[in-house]
Amino acid sequence: MPTMRAIAVPTGESIQPAELLDIQQPQFDLKSVLVKTKWVGVCATDTPSLHGEVDQRKDKASPLVAFHEAVGEVLERGLEALSIPEGTWVIPLVRRCQEPIGGGGVFRPCQYIGECPQAGHPEYCPREGQYTSRGTGKQSGFGAQFFSDDGSWLVWVSDKVRGEFGDRGYLLTLAEPMSIAQNAVRTALNLRRAKAREPSPFHDNVLVVGLGPIGLLAVFTLLEQYGYTNVYGADIYDPSNIRAEIITRTGSLGLGLVEQYIQVDTTIDAGEFWDDWTKCNEDRLRKEGEGKFQIIIEATGQPQVVGGLLSALAPSGVLIALGVPEGSQSRLSIPADKLARVVTRSQTLSGSVNASRQDFVDGLDCLAKCYRKYSGALIGMIGRRNNYTEYSPAWLGAHEERKEQEIKAVLSFDL
Repeated sequence: MPTMRAIAVPTGESIQPAELLDIQQPQFDLKSVLVKTKWVGVCATDTPSLHGEVDQRKDKASPLVAFHEAVGEVLERGLEALSIPEGTWVIPLVRRCQEPIGGGGVFRPCQYIGECPQAGHPEYCPREGQYTSRGTGKQSGFGAQFFSDDGSWLVWVSDKVRGEFGDRGYLLTLAEPMSIAQNAVRTALNLRRAKAREPSPFHDNVLVVGLGPIGLLAVFTLLEQYGYTNVYGADIYDPSNIRAEIITRTGSLGLGLVEQYIQVDTTIDAGEFWDDWTKCNEDRLRKEGEGKFQIIIEATGQPQVVGGLLSALAPSGVLIALGVPEGSQSRLSIPADKLARVVTRSQTLSGSVNASRQDFVDGLDCLAKCYRKYSGALIGMIGRRNNYTEYSPAWLGAHEERKEQEIKAVLSFDL
């Protein structure tokens, strides 16, 4: 069988760091679509398996192709595959109602899909573990020259959106984190409407904590898609870092939200920080919600901050948790007084994930709109772009060492 180049974890009982390997091209059957990979985005979710630190592999006898954020171009499709024209740019969904058949990227529908009330929406899967996620450390992803897939789990990039980005198509690797931001913001707004009478984007204060790709894209979504005006961003880095520049700097690079970046002091307890911070800023933030936030979106990857963030939540407020890393041994403790406040003030704590096709479609439209208005900010989010042949553990380490000033990296397979 023909081979291809891939960034993958080698076979074997013990997990090893990912490296550049020659592996077999994916299986391709009548119901599959063959896709040529153009770009993959490097996400913090990828790094544990890339480093060989965790072993979630379902098939240890086959190399595990890395990366879950991808953009590709349809090369061929089987006679029974969904009719996607050759040459179409596509973005694969990560979580899907499928089960793998051996290796090589061939899947069959989940055995419950015919009777499942959430069929087609694995983000709401009612049966734990009955969905498949590609590229997040369990099943092979898209960091190879080619991948095959069921066309029903591919999102088409319209000619209009493709034309908007022109020779900066690599920015479409932001579509997957944007889908998470879309889901989070929509969930927050739905819960907020259920808790408060006629909440307003002009009066509600919103805090986004953790300004990596998902957090920044949540800011874009709040501002450009839903019209929120009082949006604040918080992170651990000082105001000279790229995240703060994107949030606050006027001109072509950023959103021009002057004085709306908050540096989090990690040397003190998160709960103490938020209690102290909201007391000191009541005049600055005072609205109907006691100077606190009606919506908080947490995208830090640090589960211990959630309890502290409850201190900054206004009555009838909604806190969306996105950043709890899978498999984390960190403990989340919510003191009784804060739990009492959640109950007595009708607050809501909710999780949110990606997966919905509509979130990807809406996210692509939002990305195009933001690119027209804030191209400098989106371009600034991509710190480095390299050919996939340059990947190595040392390359990944260098990217992580630069995370204060490098939000995201992209690897190109478009050679």
